[in-house]
Amino acid sequence: MIIFDIDGVLADTNDREKFLIGKNNSEVDWEVFFQDAINDLPLPAGILVAKAIISYLPQTDILFLTARDETVRNITINWLSNQLQINPNYIDLKMRAKGNYIESVKFKEKVGLEIGFGNIDLVFEDNPLIVDMWRKHNVVCYQTSSGMRLD
Repeated sequence: MIIFDIDGVLADTNDREKFLIGKNNSEVDWEVFFQDAINDLPLPAGILVAKAIISYLPQTDILFLTARDETVRNITINWLSNQLQINPNYIDLKMRAKGNYIESVKFKEKVGLEIGFGNIDLVFEDNPLIVDMWRKHNVVCYQTSSGMRLD
């Protein structure tokens, strides 16, 4: 199985950063942040790699794993379908439950445990903490440059 993170790997979240800057985790209006994902631009390198892998492997071997919550499932599936030119019915997408704000690294580690780390061939991720988590479990993880401007 190959796993793609979305934000920072396939989707450019720079325009949504305005909802994060200067706020700590408890002050962020996550619903507004995630709803605005409909306006994300694609990250060309990530999209190119994903399309190449999708053309090579059955879509059942590809999982999109995001810390976005279920409130934006349709937005996310439509965005992926449009950007990757794939049938939305075949998109395997794991998201946090609505209102579940567990740390992203803990959420993704839980998913990895459920899948079985030995069943994961490759992960594309931008968050250094999550990259380290995958590697700690001996999963090959390519760290992308997210391009986020959190300065």
